[in-house]
Amino acid sequence: MQVPFSNTPSVVRETSAGVLEMWIDRPGWLLSRMRGHFELAQCTTMMATGDEAIRLSPRLRFVHDWRDLTGFDLSVPPHLVAWAAKNVRSVEHSTIVCRSPMVAMAAHAANLTLKNMLFVSTDPAALDRAFVTW
Repeated sequence: MQVPFSNTPSVVRETSAGVLEMWIDRPGWLLSRMRGHFELAQCTTMMATGDEAIRLSPRLRFVHDWRDLTGFDLSVPPHLVAWAAKNVRSVEHSTIVCRSPMVAMAAHAANLTLKNMLFVSTDPAALDRAFVTW
């Protein structure tokens, strides 16, 4: 059985400030891992990859390992929230696991806007729980 995040990512977008890795190779799942600072260029890549994943499987479980995400451009949250709101019918479940208090605060604020579509946690064990149906 393939372990989540263990194979080569489907998409990698690296900037001088951070790295985005995404996996869409398992039907019904979209995984992301961020390290460093989340820039608009990575956000654009994330949304395009999400569009592709939805095209392949109309209902998805999103799992975001953002434990190594240290911050983000202020332009990122509005773009991600707008994309998520537009695609709400395609979201079966979405988990975000992070360490940074600023990232957690932004994710919780986004969750209010998205009417509790996200599960946001700073507990690393939440990643394991997100993969119960893997």
